[in-house]
Amino acid sequence: MDTCGEIALSGPSVMKGYYNRPQATAEVFAGGWLYTGDLGYTDAKGNYFITGPREGRHRSFSSGKNIYPEEIEAYYLRTPWIKELCVLGLESRKPGEPLSERLHGVIVPEL
Repeated sequence: MDTCGEIALSGPSVMKGYYNRPQATAEVFAGGWLYTGDLGYTDAKGNYFITGPREGRHRSFSSGKNIYPEEIEAYYLRTPWIKELCVLGLESRKPGEPLSERLHGVIVPEL
């Protein structure tokens, strides 16, 4: 495996920042680059591989709860029926309302 590092993005299709959240924007942008919080590497053929989240990365909900996706994924990946799993936080169309933020899992079953 080649050297693993944090994935950073730049270009016209990358967001300019979080709406009305200057502190959150400052935490992920540096020198014109968006630091995704994900780790990855490039192989000799130029293929990109995402290996997982940066250590300690979490999803903060407006309720004040912090969710660590890798902990939830590790728990559920113990079952033989799940091949791959991605846990993420999603917000409904009405941000700030009770229950507008929810945890979701995308599962690839082990058939």
